[in-house]
Amino acid sequence: TVIGLVFCILGNLYYNKKNIIPNGALLIISISTYALLSMKYGLFIYSSFLNEYPYGTGRNISFFVSLSGLLVYISLSVLLARSQNSTLNNLFKFFGQNSFHIMAIHLSFFLILNIFITFLSPQFRIADIDSVYFLYPNIRWLYFLFSTICCYLTITSFQKFRKKINFIQLR
Repeated sequence: TVIGLVFCILGNLYYNKKNIIPNGALLIISISTYALLSMKYGLFIYSSFLNEYPYGTGRNISFFVSLSGLLVYISLSVLLARSQNSTLNNLFKFFGQNSFHIMAIHLSFFLILNIFITFLSPQFRIADIDSVYFLYPNIRWLYFLFSTICCYLTITSFQKFRKKINFIQLR
């Protein structure tokens, strides 16, 4: 909670001072910091469910890697918010408005993808899937892509169904 609070305070501080802080400079500095720290020390997931870095370099540097990554996201979101591309803005607006629902269902799609991969590949077994957070190595991009598309389709389908039910009840 304290880590989340620090990130929320940082985001709020940036939001309140966004006219003073040059967004392009923040983006370049934060990407450079993230890249340099990640190349030198590796990727550290500071606020993960299972923090695997209770001591050593990971404990000391992971917060700064996470912080610079957060600044990358903040500056990219400001850049996207200022863009004139309405389709892209509507897509990000959708994901922002439905982020709670996405967080609630995305792990279900990870599990579905795990089962699908297991059935397609003879070297994997269902017994290999030992936790909710299980991911096959080297295909994290596929989990992200699959769950993003499935979350989008599920939520939009549910919203259309709900509108249809409301319309029928109004008649």
